[in-house]
Amino acid sequence: TVKADVADGYFAQTILKRLRPQITTLMERDDWPLGYDVEYGGEFEKSAESQESINANMPLAMGLLVLTLIFQFNSLRRPLIILLTLPPMMCGITAGMLLTNAPFGFMPMLGMISLLGIIVNNAIMLIDRIEIQRKRGLPLSDSIVLSAMERARPIIMTATTTIIGMIPLSLQGGEMWRPMANLIMSGLAVATILTLVLCPVLYSLFFRQRFKNYVWDPDVVRRGSDIPTPKAEAAEAAPQKRLTPHPH
Repeated sequence: TVKADVADGYFAQTILKRLRPQITTLMERDDWPLGYDVEYGGEFEKSAESQESINANMPLAMGLLVLTLIFQFNSLRRPLIILLTLPPMMCGITAGMLLTNAPFGFMPMLGMISLLGIIVNNAIMLIDRIEIQRKRGLPLSDSIVLSAMERARPIIMTATTTIIGMIPLSLQGGEMWRPMANLIMSGLAVATILTLVLCPVLYSLFFRQRFKNYVWDPDVVRRGSDIPTPKAEAAEAAPQKRLTPHPH
């Protein structure tokens, strides 16, 4: 058994990635003793076991997620739109991990699973708002545009506060927490922007809504507002007069 410690500023996964090709070359040589093999333990072994456990249960979790979305929206197109907003987050994850030179191990995988939940939640908020506006009688085009405007601020604020909360872990979290924090920060920053753009676009495509000659009407904001306007309150409070026939 050969044991070694990793110097400050290095990761066990990175060191092993450099050493394994050299060890494999030695094992393929003719003078390698018969009956001897090399196995890697420590952080690599524990990380592999944890990832295998997560990968074994991931299909079940994704299946339950899809069934929940189908039950919530009573539709197949809307859950499909939500699921299609998930793959683009890999652009932010890959760029963030490469720029920070962080390895992808067990903790970053946990961060990616948490990031999936955040992105799904954002997409649900946006699509649910579109459905609410459609039930109020707004046209589909106005519902999509207005819902994107209304949900942009809370989604961006939630992502911003989450990213700010991850900064201490990224700076002082050590080699265990730093990769996970960097993954969540970079993935969430890119995925938030892509969700606000991609989700309305996919909704328009799936429901065949075109915006070629679309003209924005500022009055749509008043009609789609959750707060009743004074005019609407006055119209509802106004007494209704009934016409009764007079005998001749």
